[in-house]
Parts: sequence; C-alpha cells; structure tokens
Amino acid sequence: MGFGLRLAALCALTALAALSACSDSPEAPIEAGVCWRLVQHAGKPSFRPVSTGVRNLETCAAHLDAVALREKTSTLTGAYQGQFIFITPEMVQSSLHLDGARYRVFDADTRAKIDRYLKWMLEDETHPSKFGPNASSVAPPSSP
Repeated sequence: MGFGLRLAALCALTALAALSACSDSPEAPIEAGVCWRLVQHAGKPSFRPVSTGVRNLETCAAHLDAVALREKTSTLTGAYQGQFIFITPEMVQSSLHLDGARYRVFDADTRAKIDRYLKWMLEDETHPSKFGPNASSVAPPSSP
C-alpha cells in the first residue's frame, strides 16, 4: 500500500472515529414553538418543556434566563427548534450542536435590560398588578 493510500485510509478512519464520538451528544429538539430545558435524568441528557407557543429563539432564551434567575443557578442549557441555548452569568449564546461554535443571542445592554425586567417580575410573582388582567399596563423599572 502506497503512502498516499495509507494517508487517505488514516484520514477516513479518523473522520469516522470523530463522527462516532459525536453521536453520543444529544440533538436539540426541533418541535416548532417549544422552548426546552436540558436536564440530566438517570444519568442521561433529557429535555423538559419550559414553555410552548414561543415565537423565536430570543424569546426562548429570555424564558430560560428567567428560569436561571428564579432557581438562582449560574448556568442552564436549553433548546429551541434544533438549536441549543446556553445561559451563563456572562452571556446568552446559541449553537447548532452541544459542543459546537456558539453565537451571542443578546448584546450586553439587551441582556441587562431583560435581566432587570425579569428580576422585577420575580420579586413578587403573586402581585396581581404584575400578572393580573391589567398586567400589560404595568411598566417595568426604567433603565438607570
């Protein structure tokens, strides 16, 4: 077997090994309009719905950010229509793969505004003016 053929065979085996290693990684659910949270169940990754009727990835990211704030957790992973969403204290990112390249969902200013609003909403979830019939007329705190 010549050097070129051996090199090609080695490259093919390496690519095959890389593909088989990726197969253990979960795929993000693709169900339309559902925002998912990735959890560990019996030692295996599992997705649990967070909300339905979600219009876009940014809205799902905000829902997941609210869950992270409510639970006071530093990191959280979710998914929306085939894309993963990663919530950390520093930023909100998305990726097509669990270990793939990540892209910022919100810039720093937008994230700060969203978090300020979510924290205000979570201060007293039972307050009727925030969640009652007139909730849309209640203004969140203004930006400093």
